[in-house]
Amino acid sequence: MISWRVIAILMNFIGAYVVTGRFLLSLGITSLGQVLSTVAYYVHERAWNKFAWGKYT
Repeated sequence: MISWRVIAILMNFIGAYVVTGRFLLSLGITSLGQVLSTVAYYVHERAWNKFAWGKYT
């Protein structure tokens, strides 16, 4: 999992750098993307937890 996360972060950075050509801007884009992905994952899991589908009680 960790190696895949590192690869995904590097790919995001490389893509941003290819588009912008600026190191710091690419770093900022990548960082913002990671924060937004974490928040989206948290919100998704909280929302999904409200459904009883697939849960055994």
